[in-house]
Amino acid sequence: MIDTTRLRTILIYTLTLCIFTACNKSNPDTFHVIAPTFDLSNLKFTRYTYSAVGAFAERHGDLIPFIDANADGILDPQTEVSGRCDRRTEQCRLDHARVLLIQRQTECNASSGTWLLGNAYDRNGLRQKATLCDDKGTCSREYTGTFKDSAVVDAIWFPDQATTPRARTLTLTTATEKILYQDVVFPAQLEVTQIETNQLGGLNIRITADQSIDMAALWVMHGPEQRWSSAEQPELLRGVGNVLEAQIPEIVMEACDDTCDMFFQLAHVWQDDTVLSLGEVKQRVR
Repeated sequence: MIDTTRLRTILIYTLTLCIFTACNKSNPDTFHVIAPTFDLSNLKFTRYTYSAVGAFAERHGDLIPFIDANADGILDPQTEVSGRCDRRTEQCRLDHARVLLIQRQTECNASSGTWLLGNAYDRNGLRQKATLCDDKGTCSREYTGTFKDSAVVDAIWFPDQATTPRARTLTLTTATEKILYQDVVFPAQLEVTQIETNQLGGLNIRITADQSIDMAALWVMHGPEQRWSSAEQPELLRGVGNVLEAQIPEIVMEACDDTCDMFFQLAHVWQDDTVLSLGEVKQRVR
């Protein structure tokens, strides 16, 4: 016998998600791409894996431009340039050089702290060899296994929040140029203040932070195997101000049978131009 009450609830919830998602979907044909230093013959758009949510999503939408340098149809974030869009101006930008600052809080001391990464790209959108240095003489070096989607990163790392400088002038040096970023303010720490869960159908999660939540990701692991991630169903993430509401589908929970680990990752965006500055936290759901 069909549980009509439950079916009605699921339909209403699904419709609500569809309406919310539709409001934030972007049409690449409406955007004007500003990228004077690149050959745009291989320009493509892709969706975030680290999803924009809340007011940040309303501004940027759900697409990012990238140069598909190897023509495989997929963004390779370690080697290919990607950019950002603004739905208000209907413009997207691809910068030939960009600095990324991440203040990370994780359960692993080897990945927590403030990370500074500098990337520069050639005309075809491929990453060039570049070194990032600050005005105190500290320069980037290789770190292994720091980020979920990367085996090796070239970065400056300040592991202790208490001794991390408030601001620095940075220089990104390639074989052909030096790019100066003056008085770059470092991102502040993002703190999770409350996590609430209930299992009605799937696992429903409500996370509150001390700053607005601008980007989010959720994934389920069974040992070393990833069983599911919100990149597959970004409509299950909904951010409003400093609160994220998310759901892990019932079918995923049933397949896990209480043997999976569940994680979330959140970010507050402090700056988003030629410098991308994030306060980020990663931890277990429960």
